[in-house]
Amino acid sequence: MYNSWNFFLNIMKRTVKKLFASLCTTTLLLSPYGTTKATEIDAISKIFSYAVSEDPQSQIDGLHLYKISTDGAATLLEQNIFPDGGPNTFDASGIGIDNIEGKIYFREPPRGDGSNVLRVRVFDVKTETITGWKEISGLGDGASPIFVPKPDLSGEKIEKKCTSSDGSTCAATDEKSISLGGSDMEVVIDSEGISVDGKDLIKETSTGEVHIGENSLVTRERNGRQELYATDASGNKIPIDVTNGSKLLINGRDVEQSINNVGALSAALTGLPTVPTDTTLACGVGTGTHGGSVAFSGGCASKINDSLSVNYAASVNLPGQEYKGNFEDTFSARAGFVWKLGKPVKPTLISLKEKKEFETQINTLEETNKRLLARLEKLEKVALGSIQSKDLASNQIDFKSLNRDLKKNKL
Repeated sequence: MYNSWNFFLNIMKRTVKKLFASLCTTTLLLSPYGTTKATEIDAISKIFSYAVSEDPQSQIDGLHLYKISTDGAATLLEQNIFPDGGPNTFDASGIGIDNIEGKIYFREPPRGDGSNVLRVRVFDVKTETITGWKEISGLGDGASPIFVPKPDLSGEKIEKKCTSSDGSTCAATDEKSISLGGSDMEVVIDSEGISVDGKDLIKETSTGEVHIGENSLVTRERNGRQELYATDASGNKIPIDVTNGSKLLINGRDVEQSINNVGALSAALTGLPTVPTDTTLACGVGTGTHGGSVAFSGGCASKINDSLSVNYAASVNLPGQEYKGNFEDTFSARAGFVWKLGKPVKPTLISLKEKKEFETQINTLEETNKRLLARLEKLEKVALGSIQSKDLASNQIDFKSLNRDLKKNKL
């Protein structure tokens, strides 16, 4: 009985091998992606197909996975894809394809060892390697499922639209477009740009303007410059407002902060001397603020002669600012001269020496006036007879001294 059974198995095995070899002659072609192959798969060398086949010439047991290039050359990728044995039978119903993840699943044939576990070998198209096994559960014992690849509904994902005059071909003058998605959210790509649900996302007009969004941020190259402005839904120009904590930078510098820095630097310089008055050299320090920026300054003014004066000063912002740029962006300096031209005008101010001389003369005049007033009072008494003759004898007037004082003071 045992010998008869072995004989029967050998006959069946040879018959199955011949049948499978005939099937492999016609080649089992597998195309995992078709026209929707993901972009990253393009890194793999272009191939014509994958194929599962025996190798009767080399007498290598099992079924093997090959890659067939566009010139028809077959390259072995994986030897004996079902290493746990089983009849060498395989057909297209045992193939599952995942177009999204780039995987091919080969259902393992019944192994003949009484095992009822259904398994598939997993082949990764990107790496072109077998990555392991995956068990299929939920089917009854002894089931032999036929894999039916899931349609990818390409018609609902990508659709080329155009105006047609005969209902089947695009009109020659039509601007063709591609539609992505369904009626709930249609994305259209045409020669002008991209729109979503009928609203322009990116649009380029015939004048070269590129509009971003329905209420557009517009950019256009004209006369060697790239213009940038914004419009509302009606096409009216509107301001561009950088908000929500964002900063507008030019060459790494915060534009708003740069304006405030310039204001603070200028304000600090105004507090310094430009022309000395009562001395040949005057120096000073100052500070200024604008828009939250603070600057300090220092400088001097020097009088070279009565006609020429020079001044020089510098100011710097406080450190610790973000996006402030280099040191020269927070530093300001000035230098200048004052050169008096034309005929000199006698100044209305007097010097300290002249002031003291005037004060001395005034004090002398005041003292003389007091003495004169005292003598005048005595003369008034004589005239009014309010004093006795003895008083007149004892109060003689010194006319020589009086005349000398009057002459000295030019009275």
